[in-house]
Amino acid sequence: MLIGLDLDEVLAALMPQLIEYHNYLYKTSYVFDDFKSFYLWKTWGGTRKETDKKIWNFYDSELFDDTLPIEGAREGIEVLAKRHKLAIITSRPQEIKGKTQKWLRKYFPDKFSAVHFAYNFSHGKGKSKKKLAICKDLGVEVLIEDCLENVMDIENVSSKTKVILLDRPWNRSRLPKNVTRVFSWKEIINKLNE
Repeated sequence: MLIGLDLDEVLAALMPQLIEYHNYLYKTSYVFDDFKSFYLWKTWGGTRKETDKKIWNFYDSELFDDTLPIEGAREGIEVLAKRHKLAIITSRPQEIKGKTQKWLRKYFPDKFSAVHFAYNFSHGKGKSKKKLAICKDLGVEVLIEDCLENVMDIENVSSKTKVILLDRPWNRSRLPKNVTRVFSWKEIINKLNE
């Protein structure tokens, strides 16, 4: 089976690093559970353009480079890689492709057949496809994701792709058909073994 995996907040614990960066630089005191929306400016305030600038600056920081894997992700990928073909489908911008591949080589060497960079509202103009379109093109049977917005139209786009949604504060709402919520990598493995 071909399994697609999001990168940030599925494999990489990016939000704790981003929160630490923001709190230090802007003298705020946010915690993980404050982020009820995937759209960070709804928590931080300011405009989308200002948020995009903060994110790009974060990509150039040591905190971004020091991002660690999500708890259980390395062990989970070891298990999945023995039985399935795995591909990354991320909304990270192409401009940080080198950093992304370096991080994957460090924590998940030789585990993924490919890394696909999907559309993202802040940088997805042009040729980038949405995640579900990439899943359909590749024949992905299961997508492991944290952003509900990326899979809201799953019923219309790719009914053959099932989604495992890793619970996060920004994705706690009604789930579309074909989407199953889990709370840990252990649950991900259990769902895939059913």
